[in-house]
Amino acid sequence: MLKRTLTFLIPICIGSLIIAGVLQLILGAKPADYHYGGGTVIYSDSRYSDNSDVYYPAQDYIVLHNGEFKESFFSVYDSLTFKLSGVNVVINCSDDDNSKRGAVSVKNENSETGTYVSFYVKGDETIVEIHPSDITFDEQETEKINWTDDAFSTDIKSTVIISLPAKEYKNLVLEQGSGIVNINGINAQNSDITLCSGRLSFIGSKDYSPESIKLKTGSGKATFENVHAKSCDLDLGSGSADISGLMGKGTANIDGGTATMSFDSFSYMDISKDSGTLNLLLPPQTPAGIHAELKAGTINVNIDNSAAKITESGYYAVGSEISSNLIKVQNNGGDIYITNHAANIPENDPENNSEINSISD
Repeated sequence: MLKRTLTFLIPICIGSLIIAGVLQLILGAKPADYHYGGGTVIYSDSRYSDNSDVYYPAQDYIVLHNGEFKESFFSVYDSLTFKLSGVNVVINCSDDDNSKRGAVSVKNENSETGTYVSFYVKGDETIVEIHPSDITFDEQETEKINWTDDAFSTDIKSTVIISLPAKEYKNLVLEQGSGIVNINGINAQNSDITLCSGRLSFIGSKDYSPESIKLKTGSGKATFENVHAKSCDLDLGSGSADISGLMGKGTANIDGGTATMSFDSFSYMDISKDSGTLNLLLPPQTPAGIHAELKAGTINVNIDNSAAKITESGYYAVGSEISSNLIKVQNNGGDIYITNHAANIPENDPENNSEINSISD
């Protein structure tokens, strides 16, 4: 009986080993858990694709206390999504023009939690997720702190450097909870950024003009330089945003924060504000019409050599000539300041200045 059993099982075992060997040759080795520079590395996936010249398997990392690793590579596709919270992150472009891969370096000095790092590809999108291991971007993980509620990670002890190929991307998506993120020279046609309580610095390329940028903030602070976006959509909570280099048109919904929007060229602005303060900077010698619906607050205008304080609803012409440029304002509270860098404020009372003309409906 035993002999029969062995005779039956031995071929099965040999066949299983052969199949395992073939799969390993096809997919490559897939270690479940090993130490790498002080951090535990877990390969969660090993899918390959023909859509990229360089493809790396999806990977999950846990970087332990005093752990670090350098230049762990990942595949980079046409669209980028970053999910970041509770870490100090620098994202920039590689000096190697021929580079087709991204690289991430992480150092964790947090004695209480590890730093979770994940990167994977979904369609034509590269997704990078980095945060303390007690934070989650998955709404199903109720035992962890959701990234939108991560408002108390002020003592940042994890540093991350991400390097990307220098090329034009289709989309850039950033979801940031707490922490500090610095983005420099990433060229994306469309950017969609959500900032909760952290700080964000974005410096665009001087010679690149994207189609659009969309920014939604909670209590965080965002600064954008050299944006050059043809359209801007700003949704501001109690935080602050400073955006320069805009071109064309924009919308702003402000609940209570402070925003500055500076245009290099201007055509249209749609403002809806409950409270807070908006500073709108136009190019010099830019005439415009202001369509104001005021329940409270004021609109203070300082354009070139003219100034006025608008306290009543109506249509007002700004500048020396009639223009198709339009500023539409619905203000329920707080102040709006419309000016430009060339403003020369006259000595007389701005409420009596004749350069700002009210045109009754």
